[in-house]
Amino acid sequence: MKRRNFILGSTALGGALAANFGLSSLAFARVGGRTKTIVKVFQRGGADGLHLFPPTNDMNYYAARPTIRVEPPNGDATSAIELKDSASAPNPNNKIAMSPNLAPLLRIWEDGGLAISPATHYVNAIRSHFHTQKTLEFGGDIKTGEGFLNRYLKLVDPHLNDTNVMRAVRSGVNTVAPVFIGDISVPIVRDSMGGLMTEDFCSDSGCSDNQLTEMVRSLSNVTTDNELENHVRRADAQIVDTIEIVKVSSRHSTNAGGLEYSDTDIGRGLKLVSQLLKDGTPLEVASVNWTAPTWDTHADHVPHGQSIADESIKHVQLLKQGANDLLTFYLDMKNSNMLDDVIVIVGSEFGRTVHQNGSFGTDHGHASTWFAYGGPTKGGVYSPFDNLRDENLHAGRYVPHIVSYQDIVGEAMWRHLGLDSATLSGIFPDHTFTDNKMFS
Repeated sequence: MKRRNFILGSTALGGALAANFGLSSLAFARVGGRTKTIVKVFQRGGADGLHLFPPTNDMNYYAARPTIRVEPPNGDATSAIELKDSASAPNPNNKIAMSPNLAPLLRIWEDGGLAISPATHYVNAIRSHFHTQKTLEFGGDIKTGEGFLNRYLKLVDPHLNDTNVMRAVRSGVNTVAPVFIGDISVPIVRDSMGGLMTEDFCSDSGCSDNQLTEMVRSLSNVTTDNELENHVRRADAQIVDTIEIVKVSSRHSTNAGGLEYSDTDIGRGLKLVSQLLKDGTPLEVASVNWTAPTWDTHADHVPHGQSIADESIKHVQLLKQGANDLLTFYLDMKNSNMLDDVIVIVGSEFGRTVHQNGSFGTDHGHASTWFAYGGPTKGGVYSPFDNLRDENLHAGRYVPHIVSYQDIVGEAMWRHLGLDSATLSGIFPDHTFTDNKMFS
């Protein structure tokens, strides 16, 4: 007989749910068949797409970044990694390369499964972290007042919100994501390990039962004339259901050929998603943060005189760690025969200025590089900018917006989750879609 634990990564889950946006009475019921899943990984802070995927055959790039540039591929561990053009992963003229700090992702590219969009943003964007993150996660218009993934939960099979507490999850952190703000309550789970021990509430010496859990469940089934109290009781029920699901899923180990997830936002988040999917949880959408590097690189992005791959630089260490987590998830799903069922989409709220500043960094910009893998993702480089001559830049300073992030996410929802155009228009209102054919 095993002792039961509360396995929430933090008691912040309870507080977040209690304060969260209109709570439904939810009880978990397993859904037959294999669920299709989209995992949205957000690089909060304004990631420099030109550093992650540099245009190494563009002389304007080198002129704009004399000391923080990524050198063209030459076989050295500090130079860019060539992304060879092929039938399975087109990159005409080898226009875009990859930072050596993202080396783990080369395996996915070589498998023909990494799609890269170097000029991704949305219309009428500004350069405020808070405003842009919120606008992006609200679907392009901050006036909607709700996240686009919450609209997904409202519009697609809404009856499932009353039977499946884990259609969606905010994974790896303790905070609410704007993408899930709305009428549907979404669990926030830091990880599947640790938390509050509850042996003092066991009903026998073997701790086969957890009196505290059962007490909360019993209380949550009581209704009163006070609607606020009823909301809290329903939140309690959702917490208990989430605890049980995550606890069961935690028995699944990583199957990535010896690679393991890091104890960071992205590592914890992807590991939890993997465990839930392996357990058959019908998880449809998940939000994960990749915040370990300091993406907001105004100064000393590459300290003067140091290499862009110098592991004494914290940014470099954490960038490599995050790339390794993404590869770990890829292999974990691939080796578990689940890669066809899950798409990972990675992006930031904006990129950086093309030209470096006087502090060996870059300032807030416009478009950045988004990338995706898994499921029906078709590898290759999609709609890159022609070159970085000043006349081709947005406002003469920034990478131009060529591909809308709504089109990337919308196409994934269409081709992977099976949504129709009317539903997509409800999720991303007032957006005219372009099919970039990133997914088959």
